[in-house]
Amino acid sequence: MARSCVFCGVTGGLTDEHLVPQWVTRFIHDLGGGSGRMRVSQQFADSRREFRTHARSSSLKVKVVCAHCNNGWLSTLENDAQPHLETMIAGRGMTFSPDVSMKVATWALKMGVLLDHNHPGSKVVPAHHYRWLRARRRAWPTAKVYAGSFHKFGSEHIVGLQTFGPLPIRVYLANLVFGHMVLLGFTGPIAEEFNVQLPQPMGADTLVEIWPHSGVTTWPPPFALNDELLTELIQEMSVQWVPPRP
Repeated sequence: MARSCVFCGVTGGLTDEHLVPQWVTRFIHDLGGGSGRMRVSQQFADSRREFRTHARSSSLKVKVVCAHCNNGWLSTLENDAQPHLETMIAGRGMTFSPDVSMKVATWALKMGVLLDHNHPGSKVVPAHHYRWLRARRRAWPTAKVYAGSFHKFGSEHIVGLQTFGPLPIRVYLANLVFGHMVLLGFTGPIAEEFNVQLPQPMGADTLVEIWPHSGVTTWPPPFALNDELLTELIQEMSVQWVPPRP
């Protein structure tokens, strides 16, 4: 039975999509970083499952997107975000305007929904997230995206997907490390509100909130993250559901 595109639902004609866009690997290689290796982790609090992969980024692909979506609006989304992502990957300072925040946050959420297909046992992303991205092509207002800086221009990519629980709603986090760039994207059901509690003072010193955009935000933060600090930061984060008002 032919599979359908996760974004538009068309059956057949699916393309191989690299989990890490090829331009990211090329850009890091051109800057002198370049083993092309990638660490992928997926952890699910509600079922206590965990999957880990360590491979060349060029070998990790998902086949869940049709050619029309891949070569159309997804390509536009990628091209819109790429100049700003390259600035962060290279470790050059930048300011997040509302437009830049939206483009980078949307890209981070797109990465999260595709990462959900790295292992057949995951599938934590609800269908309406794919429909929202295709229809509106921007991050949804209840998502939370933070940006940090990685201390060393690493030779491997680090990506992860994990859920938080137990909660009345399912919230998942996509964490992405490419070069000097760290992006943490939290999202749950689009209509549900939640708050992210960052461990302090480490959270305030190492992350800036870029989505929702709430004013002029500069990057990088005062202190950079390394492997150990990033792991500790994620482990000590918590998510609090905000019940709807009566």
